[in-house]
Amino acid sequence: MLFNPLLYLFLSAAGAWTPQSRAAANARGEKLTERRLLDDEKIRGVNLGSQFIIERWMAEDSWKTMGCSAYNDEWACVKGIGQAKANAAFKKHWETWITEDDIKEIASLGLNAVRIPVGYWMYEDIIQEGEYWPRGGIWHLDRIVGLCKKYGIYVLIGLHSGPGISSPNEQFTGHSVPNPGFYTPENYERAYRFLEWMTKRIHTNGNYTTVGMLEVLNEPVHVAKWKAEAADMIKNYYPNAFKRIQAMEGYLKVASADRLHIQFMGKSWGSGDPRTYLPDDEHVFFDAHRYLSFDNRIAGNKKAYIQTACKDDMGRHVFVGEWSLSVNSTLKNTDEFKVNGQETWYKAYWAAQAESFEKSDGWFFWSWKCDGKLGKQDWRWCYQSAVAAGAIPKDASSAATLSPCDSLAKKTLEVSQGFTYTYYVSHSKAEKPTIILFHGWPDSAKLWNGLMSNYLVPNGYGVVALDCLGYAGTSKPTDLEAYAWQHMTADAIEILDAEKVDKVISLGHDWGSAMCQRLYNFYPNRVIGLVMINVAYIAPGGKFDLEETNKTAKEKHGHGVYEYWHFFTAEDSTAIMTKNVESVYSVAFGDPYTWLDNWVSPGGMRKFVTEGRTQPTLPFTTPEHRADFMERYAKEGGFDAPSCWYKAFVANVQSASDRNVSEDAKTVNVPALFWGGEQDFVCRPAALQDSIDDGYLPDVKSVVREGGHWALLEKPEEFGQDVLHWLESTTFAK
Repeated sequence: MLFNPLLYLFLSAAGAWTPQSRAAANARGEKLTERRLLDDEKIRGVNLGSQFIIERWMAEDSWKTMGCSAYNDEWACVKGIGQAKANAAFKKHWETWITEDDIKEIASLGLNAVRIPVGYWMYEDIIQEGEYWPRGGIWHLDRIVGLCKKYGIYVLIGLHSGPGISSPNEQFTGHSVPNPGFYTPENYERAYRFLEWMTKRIHTNGNYTTVGMLEVLNEPVHVAKWKAEAADMIKNYYPNAFKRIQAMEGYLKVASADRLHIQFMGKSWGSGDPRTYLPDDEHVFFDAHRYLSFDNRIAGNKKAYIQTACKDDMGRHVFVGEWSLSVNSTLKNTDEFKVNGQETWYKAYWAAQAESFEKSDGWFFWSWKCDGKLGKQDWRWCYQSAVAAGAIPKDASSAATLSPCDSLAKKTLEVSQGFTYTYYVSHSKAEKPTIILFHGWPDSAKLWNGLMSNYLVPNGYGVVALDCLGYAGTSKPTDLEAYAWQHMTADAIEILDAEKVDKVISLGHDWGSAMCQRLYNFYPNRVIGLVMINVAYIAPGGKFDLEETNKTAKEKHGHGVYEYWHFFTAEDSTAIMTKNVESVYSVAFGDPYTWLDNWVSPGGMRKFVTEGRTQPTLPFTTPEHRADFMERYAKEGGFDAPSCWYKAFVANVQSASDRNVSEDAKTVNVPALFWGGEQDFVCRPAALQDSIDDGYLPDVKSVVREGGHWALLEKPEEFGQDVLHWLESTTFAK
């Protein structure tokens, strides 16, 4: 399901809003609150945990003061000490746990939002006989949101516990029981009534002006253990909760621009895909809870925690509603991770997580404050205490400047040829080498996003990823001579010189593999390693004859591997491809076995594209992937420059260029890796052996995986791990 990218622009001053609304509202001369937010574009907030649902593990002193120390949760305490005594004890807690000083301090630290967990029993009309809950909490919620309004703090109110109890064995539900009883029509109805009641209060009580989002349920059951309950919730509770909230807003005649955002736990939580039965609506948001302390896949060292944090990306239309500075319970008291003396590392850990969560729409740290042993000795769950200890900065917006994650910088450079290149760079750390990355047809530097962000940059490797000549943000000449190897490799060297990078590992896919090879051939003193993806080594050589090449390939493989070149190099091809761009996309990214008919059969490519055919595409072709392709090619002349790579080769521009390569430089005397797809019927992995037999690759390793020409996108984890393993296990010249 696709969500409206204009989501952040539609909210007006009088009603619900997100911090992203501020810039648009300012442009219209509107005033959101009595005190405007800082000029932020992301939510940076804290949970007011244990204010209305007390979790004794993080509020031990308060729990004891209330007379509840003999009990595990709120239900047990109310039942144990009696309703009247409990009401008085909870009232005192509600008055003192979060005060105006807290909200004022939150605002002073650059935080612009709070998430307030509440239980369904705050709406006392739906409490049933035999349920043991404290009474009177709503008046204190009114007070707190009023303070948030005063200090310009955005508020998300979340239903943390549903009627009948929605999560098993959890203190945050107020009643820790093994079997959740929420997942019935009767209890759904009680929850709907709570949501309607809260919606009405938000829109009719002046204290709630900065409340902009309502979460329908926190951390429900997982599919793995409660399959039927989770499926029923996705199918029935979620869509009906959305409808009931919107129906109440309709009854109140709330304009669309003033309506609440409605939040659901996202797919990453493990309860199923919430989007399945929800409408494609701009008011929908999702919640992700990312506690690295509970991720047992992370190796038990600081480097692994930072690397994991750096590569996290929870997606769009998502707030990370809960996270902390904690690590695995088996590690937290070790010399490496204990809090005393580790404030600097924990600040980097905070910044790495916060920066990654700001790839999404923002975050809420769990939690603002703690007391008892946790508050005094372990600030990893306590934002206020962590700031006091120096483990979290006093400016919540400073994550990007403090982060140990080396993000990619987008740059442009005009080279001596007069062309402007767009490229992406991240400099190496700890003396790791730099990799220059070249893509092929019909890609851009975005091809390498996963490899760079998940494997190279987090492990300290520098990267320089080009939009190659003719593509994306780089100049698009149609003079074939501009594409000669000696010119394009010289352009790459100018970029490396501008970045003060001397030696590189040269890596490429498709035409980019040929390009990365020629960078070595023309500049062997600048290249210390070679990574060829799908296209095996092609030694600089003689004249190219398309007909003869296909004839030889047909004798060897049963088909001409370059049959599609006849279409790609024809004068009418680019206009046909532009007219039928959907066909080009589907033929390029279809199942590998379709290439036998469409790519390597005579006339197959022309027939498929000219007739406007389409076919299913591979799973990596997300809506974003398709949109990027269409943006670049669904316009007149979009294919003109990329086609020049083929035309220059057929016109023997490259064979003429190859004559400038010295004989010694034709042999690759640096470590090399070939990585290919077993079902690539154009760039066959077997071609590698020819270069090995001819003595051109004295030090090469080969990895062939299941997949076709796009195996690197079909198997991104295997690809990334294979490349990283080769890098880590290979000795390169300095």
